[in-house]
Amino acid sequence: MPDSPKPRKPQARTTRFDREMRKKFLRLIAENGANISSACRDLAIPRDRFYKYRKTHPKFAAAWDRAAELGIDKLEDEAKRRALEGVEEPIYYKGQLCGQNRRPSDALLAFLLKGHRDKYKEKHELSGPGGQPLAPGVVVYLPDNGRDPDPNAAVAPPELAEVAPKDAEDNK
Repeated sequence: MPDSPKPRKPQARTTRFDREMRKKFLRLIAENGANISSACRDLAIPRDRFYKYRKTHPKFAAAWDRAAELGIDKLEDEAKRRALEGVEEPIYYKGQLCGQNRRPSDALLAFLLKGHRDKYKEKHELSGPGGQPLAPGVVVYLPDNGRDPDPNAAVAPPELAEVAPKDAEDNK
């Protein structure tokens, strides 16, 4: 008598990907600082399933973006609290806990200032060999750097004045 095939093990039932599950996902990313992996783990649903659904459902994508912003706001609030108020650190003497010290974070404070004030942001200059300009007449604009609000306000080097018009009306 030939060997009969082994009975199949019942497959683990996958969690339903319904409206309620999507609402839970959005709530989790709003609560956990927009950590997508953590939310998917908590719901036992693979990340790619949410990303595939996001690609084909613009309303869900918009809700995801709003929830992620809320989560990031929560992270920023906690960073501000730690930067200004600090966190409790234990103080030990001869191996025994003898007190607590609240220590604010200078590094977090500097990081937050860089994100909110131009004067604290890191400056990046582009130059050619030996600190010379990249090339005559080349003007590089970086978005939102606050120094060049109007790209048409650039002044061409004198040798290129005829080639590089000052504004759009000269192109007519």
